[in-house]
Amino acid sequence: FLWPVAWLLTAAVYLATAPRVWQCEGVDEIEYLSLAHSLVRGYGYTIYGAPHVLYPPLFASLLSVIMRLIDVHAWRAMYMMNAILGVSGLILIGTWMRRRFGAAGQWAAWFMLFSYYPWSFNSRFLMTEPLFLPLSFTALILAWRILERNGGRAWEYLLFGLVCFLGAMTRAAAVSLNMALVVAGGVRWLTTRRRAGLAVALLALVLGIGFFTYWSARAEIVNPEAVESHWRWARKYLGFSSETDG
Repeated sequence: FLWPVAWLLTAAVYLATAPRVWQCEGVDEIEYLSLAHSLVRGYGYTIYGAPHVLYPPLFASLLSVIMRLIDVHAWRAMYMMNAILGVSGLILIGTWMRRRFGAAGQWAAWFMLFSYYPWSFNSRFLMTEPLFLPLSFTALILAWRILERNGGRAWEYLLFGLVCFLGAMTRAAAVSLNMALVVAGGVRWLTTRRRAGLAVALLALVLGIGFFTYWSARAEIVNPEAVESHWRWARKYLGFSSETDG
């Protein structure tokens, strides 16, 4: 009884405190909104008159849907979307930790997430973190379920592949997650010869790493002179970059 009450109260706080006006939080938010405006006006995925090659398209596309359905200045709806995504991620993680490790795991997870400033902070601005949180943890939880049982149901495989794909469409950081899932599935397959491990590895590789490869290759075709690129940030996430700032 207490757990549903706790997450309902948490959701109510997140939704009640969602901003009603534009917060103008730096370059990232401005560029996501610019991309959404370009999509609404029929200019494609462009910014400042050029094809955009840094941010994957999912988040800006969601903003453009709200702009089309309501208004280009529907700030309340856009921030509500982010608040719903952010709190759904918290509830997902807390619920899974509670089922996996009991009440101690549940409250430990909530304390860690609420005390970690960026998650709460970014739910108040038009950033991709609130969207990436439920997508990434859904992928991790499904991979754990499938690999732990050495098998999964059809819907688990389908949902796992979908969230790997959508995560890659959200942030360049997803390349690290998908690489880890490929390794985890590959190791399980090599050590057990069960198809579940191979399925996890192939789904993360084809749908997650596959979209990353496509988006990086697209950048070289549509805007090879761009200073900022998807691949540049992916190298940072993977630890292959020699850059120390930015």
